[in-house]
Amino acid sequence: MGRYHAREDGDSLDAVLVKSERVNGKPRQKVVCYLARVNEGRLNHRALPFEFWEAVGPKLSSLDLSAEEYAKIESQLAAVVRRPSEAETRKFNEEFEAFMQSVRTAFADVHARPKRARRSAQNRIP
Repeated sequence: MGRYHAREDGDSLDAVLVKSERVNGKPRQKVVCYLARVNEGRLNHRALPFEFWEAVGPKLSSLDLSAEEYAKIESQLAAVVRRPSEAETRKFNEEFEAFMQSVRTAFADVHARPKRARRSAQNRIP
């Protein structure tokens, strides 16, 4: 994990993959890929690991990394944000979809109700 950003709602931690290079004989870090940002206040939030790894996974997979490099990076990230198992991910996605369906149903019920006629300003009794 990379840099900290202080914010009113807590510090943020950026997951940035960097490569060390020498420029004019001095060590410099070049950003290879920005992976994700984590708000420290949300580290214990139930959805965070799923959201984080859903964002990070495809980015890591798109890089030309050896199996060894991939495992090392994944391990370092998992030390901060645990990697959920496939079973946990499947269960979370099912629960999330059920929740979203209940929200869609609730909003459909609200929109299906007949609207009350509004009184215009002219028809109001003073």
